[in-house]
Amino acid sequence: MENPDLVYYDGRSDSLMRYQDDVGMGVKLDDLKRDTKPFILTASAQSNRDTVLSWLSNSNRHPFVVVGPDGCGKEELLKHCFCEDSQSQLAIVHCTAQTQASAILQCLLQHCVQTSSASGRVLRPKDRPQLILYLKGLNLPAPDKYGTSEMLAFLHQLLTYQGYYDEHLDWIGLECIQIVASMAPSSTQSSVPPRLMSQMRMLTIDYPTEQNLNAIYSTYLMPIMESSLGSSTRIEAMASVMVRLYEEVRSHFRPADRGHYIFTPRDLTKWTLGILRYELTDESKVIDAIVFESKRIFRDRLATEEHVLKFDELLAYVIPTARKEADTVFVSNGTLVPPHNVVGLQLVPYVKKDYRSILQKAVNRYGMKNM
Repeated sequence: MENPDLVYYDGRSDSLMRYQDDVGMGVKLDDLKRDTKPFILTASAQSNRDTVLSWLSNSNRHPFVVVGPDGCGKEELLKHCFCEDSQSQLAIVHCTAQTQASAILQCLLQHCVQTSSASGRVLRPKDRPQLILYLKGLNLPAPDKYGTSEMLAFLHQLLTYQGYYDEHLDWIGLECIQIVASMAPSSTQSSVPPRLMSQMRMLTIDYPTEQNLNAIYSTYLMPIMESSLGSSTRIEAMASVMVRLYEEVRSHFRPADRGHYIFTPRDLTKWTLGILRYELTDESKVIDAIVFESKRIFRDRLATEEHVLKFDELLAYVIPTARKEADTVFVSNGTLVPPHNVVGLQLVPYVKKDYRSILQKAVNRYGMKNM
């Protein structure tokens, strides 16, 4: 059977079913501008969602960790599932190399109340029946010279004994608190002890396939380009072009070449949101925006002239109209970004010669003011 991860048991029909892409939900333009874009339910996303939601159900709450490379969608998956869990309050600890056990303890005390029970003092959630303690970047805390991380050792104690000793050596138990973590499997970062990982369920996810990326970004591009392209088929073709260029960039520029050559679906998301800054009146304007934005996202990060020329070749291969050197640059005129707008200011096209003249005049004015 191809990809058995996408098969599930359906209790209503008493049979095995296969997940299918469900990308029919409408995405509003304001959702993209305010960074409240929906979680696109491809087949693999539905499989991962149902797995996580089963671990968040009251009858099956267990500590678990989601493992996947940077930019694969761990955060979006967990954020979507946490919103589905109305019984739980969310507390987040952003782990760094310097994170200590005190960060977890402080977060627990902030979101819990201490009560007395038959077994002694316990911490219970303050506002809702359950508390999810979400540790983001579990593998980041750096070990000491003995190879031990205080935070991870404290976390292992919480999972094993469901409590800890406070500064007065009194035992404090934990009730209705579920520990959830996410991490990237990188060999350059501190590894998590196997004894700790054995206490947690694990879900491993990878980057979306090219087919899934096409489905995701076709959905996101629909409200952006529907007025200029009209047909959903043309929008899907434009999304396919963007995904194709992204895949070409990933395959030709690797971290082995330069440490910062890490291209993930986050770049596709930035590219998509960046197109919101352009005035898209027709298809030619759409292509100009896609080409210019792709250069800012990918080309500007390349370290050598050879790599820049290679990117230009890839761009011309994927988008043939990009072969000719553009004589236009897009710049912003304003200075204030509206609140809650994650996109940025509108970009206006200028002929390069005219824009150089504007910049020179600004430099001259600045020089005269500071003489």
